[in-house]
Amino acid sequence: MPKILFGVATVLTCAVLVQFYLAAVGTFSTAGSGRYAAHEIVGTIVLPTLSLLAVAMCLLMRVDRATVLLAAAPLLGVLVEFALFALNLWLSGGPTTSGTIKWAGTLILGLHPMVGLVMLGSCLLLWKRACRGISPPPSPSAVTVKSVNAENDRQPRR
Repeated sequence: MPKILFGVATVLTCAVLVQFYLAAVGTFSTAGSGRYAAHEIVGTIVLPTLSLLAVAMCLLMRVDRATVLLAAAPLLGVLVEFALFALNLWLSGGPTTSGTIKWAGTLILGLHPMVGLVMLGSCLLLWKRACRGISPPPSPSAVTVKSVNAENDRQPRR
């Protein structure tokens, strides 16, 4: 089970990194080219699905609550981004055909990459915890045992 969580956490982290790349491709491409569609698909389908899979794996493994929340963070981030876009539409009075965004919408949409960074950070922390879950326990020879009677160990024996 820990290896499966490690695999899911790795794919989830890679999907968030791909999401950043696709956002850049969509931003720097010409309008109407359709290159932003991949960013939308990864953000609305792939990330929530992988996040739900990671949460399910965490619950099956009975890990602590913090790890479950780290696994759920990408899904929560997608929901926050939906709320940001809905707030933008409400502030700007609905979708515009010209593609212009009012200043309030620009301030709201500026939070979009910040939520993405939080999602990336949570995925990296989940990945780190998953790495710890698959690492072998330390060997008995590597563990040092401190003497209970340390005072007597320092005195020379007669």
